[in-house]
Amino acid sequence: METKDNIFRQQSFELFISSVLRQKASEGNREIQFEAPLPLDMAKNTSYLYDAVAPYGFGKFTGPVIFEYKYNLNSKSISKLPQNLASQFLVAKTYVDVTVIVITNVQLDHEIYQHCDNIYSNSYGIEIKIWGKKVIDEWIRQYPIDYSNAISSAISGSKSNLLPQSFDIAESDFNQKSEHNIELLKKTIKKDDCFALVLGAGISVDPGAMSWKDLLLYFEKQLETKGVIKDSAKLCDKIGNSSITTAQLCKDLYKYDRDYYWEIHKGLYENSTSLNQNYSIWQIARIIKENRNKRHFRVLTYNFDEYLEKYLDDISVTYNSLFDSKCSVDDRTSIYHVHGFLPEVDYKSHMQQRHMRSIYLTEEDYNDLYNHPYSWQISSQLSFFRENTCLFVGCSLADPNIRRLLEMTKQENRIHYAILTRDSLSLNDLMVASNHFARLGIEVIWVKDFRDIYQTLNLL
Repeated sequence: METKDNIFRQQSFELFISSVLRQKASEGNREIQFEAPLPLDMAKNTSYLYDAVAPYGFGKFTGPVIFEYKYNLNSKSISKLPQNLASQFLVAKTYVDVTVIVITNVQLDHEIYQHCDNIYSNSYGIEIKIWGKKVIDEWIRQYPIDYSNAISSAISGSKSNLLPQSFDIAESDFNQKSEHNIELLKKTIKKDDCFALVLGAGISVDPGAMSWKDLLLYFEKQLETKGVIKDSAKLCDKIGNSSITTAQLCKDLYKYDRDYYWEIHKGLYENSTSLNQNYSIWQIARIIKENRNKRHFRVLTYNFDEYLEKYLDDISVTYNSLFDSKCSVDDRTSIYHVHGFLPEVDYKSHMQQRHMRSIYLTEEDYNDLYNHPYSWQISSQLSFFRENTCLFVGCSLADPNIRRLLEMTKQENRIHYAILTRDSLSLNDLMVASNHFARLGIEVIWVKDFRDIYQTLNLL
């Protein structure tokens, strides 16, 4: 597969190169940092940020490796590289074997490449390598999904016709990509003090909670049984058949708010099951236990239930459930219930007003929440997406409000991960979905079904 001049732009070029370098560093069990300075004892200019730095080697290079991306580098610029780089980079100590690798998308003139290589190595004790179009084309063949993701992320919707129409994508490419992402995520969990979990409704279905779809169907059937409405399907189609408008209708038809929240409570807990180590939520609790002492580790959940807390109780993990602005962070593991928290109680009268008021499920709730950008719920999500490397589990990522917040924070250059089920998508549609999530800064670990989520979590 050849690169196309009308497709590669500077942004897509840089996204693709960073993605490949990240994976190659992982394959070689090397550390790599992006937009990073050199270590203090090596740097001439400590304020300068390099496109990438592998401080402990990369591939066959055993010493520090510096990467600089040069989009559309011309021959005149190549001849001036030694002098230009010398003004920015360190003067290497004789005992430090430093390599500078310049990566460009253009075809290299072999003589110029050799000339530049020799001058820089002899004058400054630093070896310079230039990787050009030949290397890039090989990477495109090796990492076609990353190439497609990069192209898609850098092109606006109105220019989607510029995307390559034919990718030789195989099942093995998606399997390899998911395996790479698992390895990258494992290294992130091990080394990154800012690792965090973001959890959705999928993790609470096994222990007994209804999915959002089933909860709304339950609401509709209850109202039909009581004779409040006659045909829920036709009525919901008429008012706008989305989950939040359906939830709004259901709430409006209950005479007392407490009855409405009690129906939510029953949907969460009426079919609860015994604690089970074969559920994904148990694996999540185990991951929390292993990371609880990290200074910036925390958990964000969009669920109302307390199933996660019950599993943490079972393995003796202390936690602090936060669900509104009055809750305070302490030394325990923080669990942010940003859409509300409704703990299990024995009777309707035992539900606390504060818990009921914290629930965001209806159209009115969401409009109120997302029209207040400085609310605790919004600021908490933005903080996670900006400051943490997040793993999304049990989240469909279909909520436009969540995607909007991810869009707002993707400039922070953090890579997040999501475990998503394939749901029988074709290879073409998997590529489109991967492109979509890459644009939001999310690397996807694709699994066949919900049972595979448990196995993937076990690998972590």
